[in-house]
Order: sequence, then C-alpha cells, then structure tokens
Amino acid sequence: MVSTYLSYNLVTRDLKGSLDRVASDSTVTRQTQYFKDNIDKVTSVE
Repeated sequence: MVSTYLSYNLVTRDLKGSLDRVASDSTVTRQTQYFKDNIDKVTSVE
C-alpha cells in the first residue's frame, strides 16, 4: 500500500504527466463530454 505522502510526491514530481493520464482515462473523458453536453440545461442549483 502506498502512503498518502508518497502518492502526493509522485503526482507533484510530474504534474503535467499526471494530469495527462487522468484526462486520457475513458471514464473522465465520458463524464467531461456529458458535462459539456448538459451544462447549458442547468437552470438552478437544485
């Protein structure tokens, strides 16, 4: 098991690479597209 501190260090050493890996994840891509398609339909906070 990796400690939180070690995980943090791994991410911050290569922040751009970490962000690119997350952005290329299929779930993130699908959820981002859903957000972009539906954000204009929001009319209230509730």
